[in-house]
Parts: sequence; C-alpha cells; structure tokens
Amino acid sequence: MEELTTTLTRQARVGDRNGPRSSETPLPYHEDASVDLDTLRGTLQVWADLIAQRRSLSTPYGTAVELARWLIMFPTEIAGHPDAADMHDQIMSVTASARRTIDRRPDLKFVGPCDGHGASQLSDDLPQGCGEDMFAHLHAKAITCRTDGCGAVYDVEQRRAWLLEAAADQLRTAKQLSDEIAWVAGLTISPKLVSMWGLRGKLTIYGPHPRDARQSQRYRLGEVVQVAIDHGLNAQHKRMEASGAA
Repeated sequence: MEELTTTLTRQARVGDRNGPRSSETPLPYHEDASVDLDTLRGTLQVWADLIAQRRSLSTPYGTAVELARWLIMFPTEIAGHPDAADMHDQIMSVTASARRTIDRRPDLKFVGPCDGHGASQLSDDLPQGCGEDMFAHLHAKAITCRTDGCGAVYDVEQRRAWLLEAAADQLRTAKQLSDEIAWVAGLTISPKLVSMWGLRGKLTIYGPHPRDARQSQRYRLGEVVQVAIDHGLNAQHKRMEASGAA
C-alpha cells in the first residue's frame, strides 16, 4: 500500500504535454495508481462492512491500510464467511493490478510525448507525431516511437532538454528531485543536499502534495537546478549541453 501511494504521488512523467509552464501547476499524480488505490480501498471497505455486520460492530472507515489492519483482526470470521472465496479473488485481483502499476521497469526513462518536435522520419499521416508517451533506456542516444504507423525518431538529449524546460516550475520532494534531476539535467544531487539548501534559505520551501502520506516538503525543480549550477555542480550539465549542441 505504501508503494502504491508512493507511485501515486511521485512524478511518473516529468512535465505537461501542452501549454505554458505555471508555478501553480500541481504535482502530477499517476492516474493508474489513483484508480488502483481507490479500488483497493473500496474493496476492503465492502468486506469490512460485511464482517462488521456479522460481529455486530460499528462499520469501520479509513484508508486502505487502516481497513486492511482492521480486517486481519478477524481471521475466523473471514474464513467462515460464505463469500470468503469471492473476497480472496477480489483482493488478489486488485492487488495484482496495483503491483503491475508499481513495477514499471526502472531502466526506462520518460522522454516526453511523440509531438513531432525535432523528430526525423515522421510519418506523412502523422506530421505532428502520434501524441503517445515515449520511454528510452538510460544510455540511449535516440528513441523511435513504437506506435503502429508512426515510427518518428527523436534525439534523446533534445528530449531531455525539453523535459527540463517543461518541468522547471514543477514542485517535487527532495527524493523525487534527486532522481529526476539526474535524468533531465545530468546533475547528481542528494536529497539531503536539497533539504539543506532549503533550511539555509537558498531554496523556497513549498508544502507537501495533498496525496503525500509522508507529508514531505517540496521544492521547485528549476530553482534547485539553478542553485546546483551556482554551487559548481554543473560539470555534467555543461557536458550535456555541449553534447546536445553538437
């Protein structure tokens, strides 16, 4: 459940597809994780209601974690319920769906939507790309859109530069920033360093995302990148820019 919540509140895709940047743009959340979490909670709530009725107890309410903890206090009632098999199948099904959402291959990185910008080998039928999200391996130089009938080819470094610009005003936790900035800006920054800059007044500190169970403080991605460069952590960034300009 904690992993699913983390998936829900982390940046699954860096930056919006369209429109201008906004300092008030909320942290995007993983839509599949949101559905999985809501479905899991709803399923647990139904069965908690049934067990509470059999025990003549007040109906419990709470998060998926709280409902699960409540249910495991009544193993005998669950095992003896006439619909126990259905309960098992439903919970296992939604748990499997959540696991698939969580377990996206970590070696693939989001490089933006297929929008035709800077692309080569564009299809005559799709001159502006197909709009599908694209993911590249960590050390890939180019990415080919795999959508049937598309096949547009993009330079990965250019897509990373696009991501950095698109996400500049997005708010992230220190841990998220450490992971994402390494990809989009080529900078190595630890979560501890981001937090320290915040405490020293070098970064603006923003409140946590409303769906973040850990209530972690957030920082603006572009501001963190600029502070890192100002502190001389820009050797990799300069190499990335030089590579992109070549």
